[in-house]
This record gives sequence, structure tokens and C-alpha cells, in this order.
Amino acid sequence: MAGAGDTGALLPDEKLTDVLKRVILPGATRDAVRQQQPVVVVVAGQPGAGKTRIADLVQAALDRRGGSVRISPDPYKPVHQQYAAALAADVRTAGAAVRADTAWWQAAVEAHIRTMGFDAVVESAPADPDDFRAVSRAYRASHHRIEVVALATAEALSQMGIVDGLLGENAVGGGRYVAWDNHDRCATAMLTTLAVIETEHLADRITVVRRDGTVLYANERTSEGNWRRRTEADQVVRAERSRSKETSGSAPRSPAAP
Repeated sequence: MAGAGDTGALLPDEKLTDVLKRVILPGATRDAVRQQQPVVVVVAGQPGAGKTRIADLVQAALDRRGGSVRISPDPYKPVHQQYAAALAADVRTAGAAVRADTAWWQAAVEAHIRTMGFDAVVESAPADPDDFRAVSRAYRASHHRIEVVALATAEALSQMGIVDGLLGENAVGGGRYVAWDNHDRCATAMLTTLAVIETEHLADRITVVRRDGTVLYANERTSEGNWRRRTEADQVVRAERSRSKETSGSAPRSPAAP
């Protein structure tokens, strides 16, 4: 793992490591149980798609095997000693200001999970297929079963989800700002990433769901390594987005958006 000096981080290596060991790891892994056959479930969707609710359901199911670990960059922000000041200065840039440090912490937590053989639920906004290739290699090396739950949420609905996350009654600490271009990039990249996952066999199971949890598509690799059915996760997501767009209309763009 790269050190703080290699990532453009705000905090020095010593501080990053101290917060990791003293605060983040104890909190994240408090209820985790080592598994003989560990599972990592990646809940994928563009910002605002509804990942947190689906991840809650997935984690509740995994916890029947014993405690699992939830992975998301958002919980790491409040423990960063410079985040409050960055948030007060500009909510639009606060997340980016500490991103190198929160990414460092997330990578460290995931490495710990793999070493310990814990189950995990990872919230992910796919931005590059190469990122998932790296994730798959790492969890394959630790003998984790890899599952993907992809949210088929129309961009109009996820845009509204972003606004609610920033301004809604459940927004915490000034809310979570997401630039529209980042949202759009992730929404587009998700389709490519899903196709790559199935084509390159980067996961053991893939499920596409609506934000209410309704399953639209499920596929799984057999013991021979082949998919049980024709691969079309990306097509299912694209079709559901189009269907939802027709029924919901288009979400207005915020005048505050860049």
C-alpha cells in the first residue's frame, strides 16, 4: 500500500496509521467473524442509486453467518481531523479534499479483511473497469467468494437521490455533495464494468436489482467456471433505466451544480 507521501494525502503516515488502528479497524471489525469460506459482496451503483439500503439488506443476510464488515468511504470522513474545516469551507470540495486519506483507510481495511478471512459488504460507484479487475484479483488471492449486486436505477432517480443526500432530513454534517459529472461518469462506467465482470469472469455471482430490492437478473458461475445463463447484466440495467425513465420523467438539474 502506498504511503501518505505517495498519494497526496493530508495527514502524515503516522497519523493515518494511528487513526486506522485506534478508531477505524476496531469499529469496522468489532462484530466480524473469521469464515472458512469468506464472501465479499460488492453493491454497485452510481451515486444516489440507493446502494446503502441494499447494502443494509445484504449485510443482514451475511450476518446470519456471523458478523461481517461494511466498507464505504463515507464513515471515514468524520474521523478525519481536517474534514470538518473542509466541510465548513465548501461542501462541494470537502470530500475531494480528504479523498486520498479516506481511500488509504479503505484500502487498509479491505486488506485487513482479506488477511483475516472476514465477510464484507462493499459499497461501490464503478468509475473504471480496471478498478474492479484489481478488486477481483485481490479477493481471489484471499480465497473470497465474490458476489456483485448491481442497482438498476435510472439516472433521473439517482440524481434525486443525490439531492436528498445533500439536503434531505437524513443528511449528516452538511450532507454529501456529488458533482453531476461524477454521477454521469459512474452511471456510464457501470455498464461497461458489468460487461467486463461477466466477460472476464471476475465474480462468482451477479445480481441486478431495483432500488426496492426486486431481483431483475441473477447469474452464477458453475463449478466448471462457466456462467449458468447468457450474460446480460449490463443490458438488464440499461433496459431498466430506460423503463424507469419513461415512467418517472427527468429530474431537474440543480442550479448549484457545476
